Amino acid sequence: MSQKEVKPNESQSKQGKEKTSIFKRLFQRKTKKNKVPEVSEEILSKILELKNSDDFESVYTFLDENSAQGNQNIISKACEEGLWKKENNSEGNVLHVACAKGNLRFVQSLIESGCNINEKNKYGNTPIFFAVYENYLEVVKYLISVGADKEAKDNNGDTPLMWASQECHLEIVKYLIDAGADPKAKNNDGKIAADLASEEGKYEVIEYFNDFDCIYEFLTKCSSNGDQKTFSIVYKKHITKDHQNQLLLVACEKGNLNLVKSLVECNCYKEPRGLEKKTPLHWASLNGHLEVVKILINAKANIEAKDSSGNTPLLCAVTNGHFEVVKFLYFSGADKYTKDNFGNTPFINAAIRGYLNIVEFLSSFSDNINGRDKNGNTMLHHASANGHLEIIKYRVSKGVFSMLYTKTIKTV
Repeated sequence: MSQKEVKPNESQSKQGKEKTSIFKRLFQRKTKKNKVPEVSEEILSKILELKNSDDFESVYTFLDENSAQGNQNIISKACEEGLWKKENNSEGNVLHVACAKGNLRFVQSLIESGCNINEKNKYGNTPIFFAVYENYLEVVKYLISVGADKEAKDNNGDTPLMWASQECHLEIVKYLIDAGADPKAKNNDGKIAADLASEEGKYEVIEYFNDFDCIYEFLTKCSSNGDQKTFSIVYKKHITKDHQNQLLLVACEKGNLNLVKSLVECNCYKEPRGLEKKTPLHWASLNGHLEVVKILINAKANIEAKDSSGNTPLLCAVTNGHFEVVKFLYFSGADKYTKDNFGNTPFINAAIRGYLNIVEFLSSFSDNINGRDKNGNTMLHHASANGHLEIIKYRVSKGVFSMLYTKTIKTV
């Protein structure tokens, strides 16, 4: 019994020693693996030598080779001593050049060693500019991921997105936009990324932006500068139908005369419908943009188009008191008897708002002064209800006298 008991104890003791030996070996391996090698005196001497040298290529090669060999401790020590700040004559420091060469492994080593990711060269370029210019997408992605400023500006006010757009590096443009880069940012010359792309004929970039404000601003500049060739190429080949229609609506609403001219020259669709189903002519008339109205009428825009409330361009012009537009539309053949969905005539709209000059003008050419709305009210009723005494007097001077007039005079 005792002999049977001895054997298991000897076996357990042997197994225990084997386990201890295994753990010891594993611990030793782990310790050896995690231990950071010290920088030798020879390497330190080399770093000091390079620190006092102006030989950029030697510095770059030394750091790059150690990065390739995985000697991160040496890279860190060298960067601590400022070797990464050494500059060449044309580009910048070691990090700038590493980005320009697309050396992702080296860039990572430098950043991990504490190099300033947003360090600028004498032209104001940060590392990301170099990666963008040379079209190294993976380097750009890495730099953004570790905090590079995507809105950094160089001495000209250009951003990385502007550089990518100008060089037509479309994948980088897409990545920067997805990362939140601002396509509307302006440089010192007031230009946006789309402007720089167009200057180089990189219209695919403009097409990708698909941002209405950017497109509107870019085409406005083209039209203002008389660059109809570029305008036509971009408009016809690189802008969606929806944006084409919206361009004319907004340009007419804002009175953007040059843009309207350029759009009409490109044979744009004249009758797109916007808010409240208004056409470009509605918006131009409503806001009193006479020269725009003239261009649209000359381009055969529908002068009798009606919006969702039944307003024609003439009714819109009358509503906001744009006398010159009213006259032009009238003499261009606008229907003087037109009514909106409530039965309001041009006379009634003018009377509601007290536009005596428009009432007088319409009276000179129209016999519809007694027209009634859907409730049976005439312009005199509306003028009275809104207290427009001068219009009431004018109407009476034309041969109307009634109890309504007497009551209104007493009230007003």
